[in-house]
Amino acid sequence: MIWKKEWKKWWSLDYKIEYSQEASLSLESIYKYIYYNLSSPSAAASIINGILSSIDSLSTLPYRHRKLDDELFSKKDIRIFNYENFLILYSIIEKERLILIVNIFYEKYNYQIEGI
Repeated sequence: MIWKKEWKKWWSLDYKIEYSQEASLSLESIYKYIYYNLSSPSAAASIINGILSSIDSLSTLPYRHRKLDDELFSKKDIRIFNYENFLILYSIIEKERLILIVNIFYEKYNYQIEGI
C-alpha cells in the first residue's frame, strides 16, 4: 500500500548524519594518536566508538546541544557538545534533515585559531 510507505517516511523523524572531510580526518588523527603515541589500541577503539555513538544519538534529538556563541561561528549556526575530552561541532541542515559533523577537536585545542 502506498499510503503506508508515505506515512512511514513522514513519521521517521530521524536525521541523516554526514561527516565533513575535516571531521573524518580528525577521527583518524585521534585514533592514530591514542593508538601509536599513547600505545593504547583498546583506548583508541573505545574513544572512537564513544565519539561515534554520541554523534549517532544526534539523529533523534539534534537541537539538544547549545549553539556556539562566539562571533566567528554564530552566523554559521554551529552547535557544540563534548564527549570525554573532545569537542564535536555540528550543523543542522533542516531542509535536508541532515546533521553535518563539522569537526572534532581535543578539548584543550583552540579551535578558533583553526577556524571552520
